[in-house]
Amino acid sequence: METISPWDENIINLINRDLFCIIDPNKEHSHTIGMAKYGLPDLLISSKQLEGNSIILSVIAQDWIDNGLTLTDRNDFFQTQNEDAITLKFSVLNCEELMFTKGMEFYNKFPAFNQLKKPALVQVLWPDPHGFYAMDKEYDKGYYQYYFRPISQYHNH
Repeated sequence: METISPWDENIINLINRDLFCIIDPNKEHSHTIGMAKYGLPDLLISSKQLEGNSIILSVIAQDWIDNGLTLTDRNDFFQTQNEDAITLKFSVLNCEELMFTKGMEFYNKFPAFNQLKKPALVQVLWPDPHGFYAMDKEYDKGYYQYYFRPISQYHNH
């Protein structure tokens, strides 16, 4: 029997305890691992604010586990300091994205944690102070978000 690496054992323990876990593969991206256990895509945020990434991903992941997948724009999670709603957009990505390598490796090694026929990854996007998103040419690049190219549609089969 193959021994489980300390990294994998930690991920399994976090998923079993917290339903999912969040990792930061570098200083500019954060993503969940474990959402496929519930038949849901994992979430990715491309931002240098790793603590904020973790909060955003946790809130959305828990909402999806409790209430089901929603890929439509959402403005009921967060507010600005002026109490204006922040509208989040969701973009379905190809799981081959380099930022999700650890997630794909985990699901390949531990298929019991994958209830999707093909794992999926959804990028969470939020607007700059002027209301533009990372995919808009007017987006203020001073508010770093890398925009990954989405796939056309998400199908769980």
